[in-house]
Amino acid sequence: MFGLSMKSAVVVALALSAASAHAEDSYPARQIDIVVPFAPGGTSDLSIRYLADKWKSCLGQPVVIVNKPGAGSAVGAKYVARAKPDGYTLLVASETSLVTVPILQADVGYSYRDFTYLFTYSKGSVVFAARSDAPWKTIAVFLDAARKSPQPMSYASYGTGTIGQIAMELLLRATKTKVNHVPFKSSPEAGAALLGKHVELAVPSLIGPLAKNPDVRLLATSSSERVAFAPDLPTLKDLGYNVSLNYFNVLVGPKGLPDHVVTKILDCHKQAYAKDKKDIDEALGRFELVPFTLDGASTMKEMGERSVLFKEMLSPKS
Repeated sequence: MFGLSMKSAVVVALALSAASAHAEDSYPARQIDIVVPFAPGGTSDLSIRYLADKWKSCLGQPVVIVNKPGAGSAVGAKYVARAKPDGYTLLVASETSLVTVPILQADVGYSYRDFTYLFTYSKGSVVFAARSDAPWKTIAVFLDAARKSPQPMSYASYGTGTIGQIAMELLLRATKTKVNHVPFKSSPEAGAALLGKHVELAVPSLIGPLAKNPDVRLLATSSSERVAFAPDLPTLKDLGYNVSLNYFNVLVGPKGLPDHVVTKILDCHKQAYAKDKKDIDEALGRFELVPFTLDGASTMKEMGERSVLFKEMLSPKS
């Protein structure tokens, strides 16, 4: 009886091993959906569509981009956090969905820890913009004017908890300056508020439209280094401020994603880069993104550190 049980156990173990090997060899066996938690047309949406097209030949299956906007990106992020961790439902994410939303929406139902991090594929930054007829031609002059102004001055960002707000608040903290924050729903709306003279400064994430507008003067970028698509635009560090902050574009899946899934997708990304690096880098530049790779573990660590920073920056001031 004992011998029969041992034999059965061996058969079961071999069967499970074979099934596991088959699952690894066959992934992906069907369409992969990548959720974008924003409306079509933004940098996350455009960049992941471009990259997914590069991955298709390696993956051997269709890769479909699914836009699920809503609740500041919470709808799409929560959908993926609760999906089956089989590699067929992924999310292109940033600090907004991974860090900011769980801080600002206490009942959102997930945190940055509820995902498997595959890799970061690019980073972006915000720009500090004034009207061309404003008396401040530099960040230093603007900050000095804000400190001396009898009435509080204000700046527009593309939302509470965005990199635009955090970068500006870090600069204000570093320079001991007070400027009121006026949040909008998008970078174009923040730019419109600036042009309409409703605020003295705007901190949007899109440089191109403002750079072409003669009524706007770009003062600096929050990027850690100058960007190829705006090489003459100084960073805050160039100007002597110890402040830099980029946002990341990250590919994640539900928590518990199998190692072979992560490896397969990462390998396909590496293959695409080895084949078309120049084209990919140029395309990301057109989307105002800087090519940047960070592995999954390091990306999750970075999001954890940003969660601590953002909680501090967004907490009510006493």
